[in-house]
Amino acid sequence: MATRTSVSLACTLGLAGVLLAGCHSPGGAGYTGASQTYESTVWSPKTVTVIDTRTNEPVFQMEVPVGQQLSLQFVEGEGDDPVYTPSRMRYQLWEAGRRFGNLESSMTVPGPGSRKVLVDVRQGPEYPPSDGSTTGRVDRPEDRPGWWSPDGGPIPADRGAQENYEG
Repeated sequence: MATRTSVSLACTLGLAGVLLAGCHSPGGAGYTGASQTYESTVWSPKTVTVIDTRTNEPVFQMEVPVGQQLSLQFVEGEGDDPVYTPSRMRYQLWEAGRRFGNLESSMTVPGPGSRKVLVDVRQGPEYPPSDGSTTGRVDRPEDRPGWWSPDGGPIPADRGAQENYEG
């Protein structure tokens, strides 16, 4: 009996932890109040802007770097002004593919009737910055075998008998 209760309690606490941390994925979690996630890829780099529709001014804008995602969640009634900014926007930028975690940044924003979220796709491709772990090519085009070049050529029947070519 104690074991079953312990397992039940552990499962409940685990589920509560997931719900508190939130589920964040492109397309949302499928219910009202869920976070929305915008992922930037090489061919679809995104800029996310929250606009105050009363003034048509941006209150938040972020160019999401390629390889990262931005999650936003609007919490109604948690703003600092009941008229101008009655809502709180929680947000977090993290590596693409992240599905669970806390939205650790926030700001007050206009209510749902006075804001819109614009997602612009920047001209691609954009590439993430190099981490320095890869090196550039060190070979010269004239050193490449014919079958490896853009001109093409026959592949030798016995490639094991010659030097391997690794560009």
